[in-house]
Amino acid sequence: MSRWSDRSAIGGWLLGVGCRLAAALFLCLTASSALAAPDDVAAYLERHGLKHLLALHLRERLDKAPAEERDAVAVRLAELYAELLETTDDAAVRLDLENRARELLSLVPAESADELRLSLLRGGYVAAEKIAENHRLRLSTPEDVARAMEMLRDLVPKFASLRSALKDKQDTTERRLHRATGAQAALLTQEHDRARRLTARCTFLSAWSHYYLAWLEGKPDHARLGFDLFASVIDPELKRLTVEDVSRDLLGVEPMARSVLGLALCRSITHGPDEALRWLALLEQEAAHEQLRSMAPAWRLAILLDHRDFRRVRQLLEMERTEGREMPLVWVRLAAAHGLENASRDPEAADLARQSIAELAARGELQQVLDLADRYGVDSMGDAGFAILYVRGARAYKQARDLHGDESPTSRSDVVALYAQASGLLQDAQRQPDASRFPVAAAGAQSLIGWCLYFQGRFLDARQAFEHAAGLLPPAEAAEALWMAIVSLDRVVRARPNAALEADLQGMIKAFRERFPSSEYTPRLVLRGADVTQGEPTPELVAELLAIPPGSPDYDAARRRAEQMLYTLYQSAAGDRRVEWADRYLQAALPMLLAVSPDALREGLEASEPFLVRSRRVLEVSLAPGVEQPRVAEAMLARLDELAAAGAIDVSPVQDELEYRRLRVAMLSGLIDPARAIAERLWSRDEDSPWAQSAARAMFKHAVDTWRSIPPALLASDPQAPGVLIQVVTWGGRALHEYEDRANALDDPSVLSAYAVVAEAAHALWDLTQEKQQGERALFLYEKVLEAKPTSAAFLRAVGVLAESFGKPERSIECWRRLSVGLPPDTDGWYEAKYHLIRLLSSSDPARAREVMDQHKALYPEYGPAPWRQRMEELDRRLRGDEE
Repeated sequence: MSRWSDRSAIGGWLLGVGCRLAAALFLCLTASSALAAPDDVAAYLERHGLKHLLALHLRERLDKAPAEERDAVAVRLAELYAELLETTDDAAVRLDLENRARELLSLVPAESADELRLSLLRGGYVAAEKIAENHRLRLSTPEDVARAMEMLRDLVPKFASLRSALKDKQDTTERRLHRATGAQAALLTQEHDRARRLTARCTFLSAWSHYYLAWLEGKPDHARLGFDLFASVIDPELKRLTVEDVSRDLLGVEPMARSVLGLALCRSITHGPDEALRWLALLEQEAAHEQLRSMAPAWRLAILLDHRDFRRVRQLLEMERTEGREMPLVWVRLAAAHGLENASRDPEAADLARQSIAELAARGELQQVLDLADRYGVDSMGDAGFAILYVRGARAYKQARDLHGDESPTSRSDVVALYAQASGLLQDAQRQPDASRFPVAAAGAQSLIGWCLYFQGRFLDARQAFEHAAGLLPPAEAAEALWMAIVSLDRVVRARPNAALEADLQGMIKAFRERFPSSEYTPRLVLRGADVTQGEPTPELVAELLAIPPGSPDYDAARRRAEQMLYTLYQSAAGDRRVEWADRYLQAALPMLLAVSPDALREGLEASEPFLVRSRRVLEVSLAPGVEQPRVAEAMLARLDELAAAGAIDVSPVQDELEYRRLRVAMLSGLIDPARAIAERLWSRDEDSPWAQSAARAMFKHAVDTWRSIPPALLASDPQAPGVLIQVVTWGGRALHEYEDRANALDDPSVLSAYAVVAEAAHALWDLTQEKQQGERALFLYEKVLEAKPTSAAFLRAVGVLAESFGKPERSIECWRRLSVGLPPDTDGWYEAKYHLIRLLSSSDPARAREVMDQHKALYPEYGPAPWRQRMEELDRRLRGDEE
């Protein structure tokens, strides 16, 4: 929560920082090496551009890689570190990368380490350069400047050594290239180009290091060396470069134009401003690179200020104003700092300082004015008018903040008095006759008044002050002011609930979101809304949460809340909509989970239990029917394995579940034997485990699908059929295990169907093999399902057939009798039932068999259609023969 805009980063705006950009322009990374072994996590991270995560993953993999793979992993990691070091701006991230890169250097083959060494040296150079350019603006401390000089003294010989090695490599490959042909020539050409590029980058950075060291130390020797190096970038063949030697065509190439800038700055140190400006004039030509051409006046200003030529500085600035060009802020800061520094001994410098301070205040650059006042004192700026009173009020506010040292309102009387004093000075400043000349600064003063009132606990007054400021400030600052008006009113409403004030608060929140949809504070209001509607996730709210940008401090919280909501939406949806929510959920959840490091889990920065719950949800959703994204599940499982191996997380409580997920991945990938092995492990470990039972159901379903794919007519002749049927019976029996002791289990249609399928498979297996155990199993299961469905013709027929085969003719007669009564007459099933009923009765009750046959003949004199007519006729003759 800032009290004013932080302008200390202004030093990064100075165009001399162009060295960093130019170094990046020389960067031309070679193609990534292919890793020696498949790596699903690495492939996923590479595919999605998650390079920082990829670096962490490869570093962990390097520790565990077999010897034959370590070089390939180390080389790829070195390339990746070099790339990240060239592109990252975050100081903490850069420091961590540099430490990791130095550690890696000992593991990388020497011929693959040049790029990484150069990137590490460049990291030190960038830090020193930033201090130097801040010093140009008088933003660095003497300690900072001393540190930068020490860093540059260390870098200069290291750049020289690396440049020499790179130049040797370039010369060697060039000689070999002259003798090479074919594929070897192509490879050597690539190697030579790479060495040449690295040599150019190293030369460029070495030249700038010499310049900055000369400039900070005030000694010309390094500037002469820097000049020669810059000259070699422009034309390596010339021994002595002059202004006239520089090709106008080269000026349009940015790295070359920046080298010309380096030449001018080195000449400023060794020959004075006029010679430097002759070189700088090259960049003012139409042919010069556009960005460097636009930067030339700023460097002209910097060179004149270095030589305290305040008369020409004022002429330059006056010319810019006369031609209607607004001076960049960095120019104004530069002029103000150097003017104040020399005001006591040069009237021209004093005039320059007063003009520049007034302009900073007029532009609302209040922190800049305050910083200059802290460095050079308020007295050097004057004693009347808005700007000076503003500075006095801002300094009083800063004193109050330093004494307060907290973000919450205070009741300490001494601190409250300081805030009151600051507020009074700022209000006095707003009443000054010249205040209208500084509308932006006056608006900033109004915002500071709001802060003074807020920290005094005067929340309703603070709300009004912040709202007033929000109407005056430009959008970015207005957002903060309106946000603080909301915070102030929210404190009042929480302390003293009031319907009218609550309505005001909701209106302000709505107005804020409409006016500042992209503000850094909007995510907090979105999250507040998400918390209020915690049980009612909506697509609109999810979209708002996912729209919060990565740079927001609320980004992680918003992504997690969106992840929760997407999971809820997935669970409550059906059909295509469910698959759509699954995709969106996985896109949100997986990258966040893969980003969690072992250290974060070990140190409690990420709670392991919620992390494991979220990871299991990803596995659940990615493998759900209709979704089935096995690659996502593989990446999540691989990450869990890595974290468990690193001791960052304990997966033993959910080991069976993870095994089942591996089984599903294997099955979706067509790897049935590995899946079956997992299912066997789960079953042997604990057959009552829900995951063992889920595995059994999955294997049962697969076996049934395989069985059903065999045409029935070919089942008897297919050599694979018995094995498939054994799988159906085995896994089906295991799948039914959980229902053995459950009363009324067969009332569930799905359970009944499973029993029937296993019974059918056992029956079919008995038909093929005549294995008694399978026939008895089939009869047992059919009897079970017949209890639940006593009128089922299929079940009655199966029991009728099997009961006779296993010595239970009376049971068989009962089934055929019920079929003959229950089935529609004159159908194939009905004739079959009549036939088997009479046939079985002929053995146990011949008289009754004769009676049933006579009844049939009375209704069907011709016995019935084929093939039952022939069978019935033959049975009738047998019965008559028995009677005779």
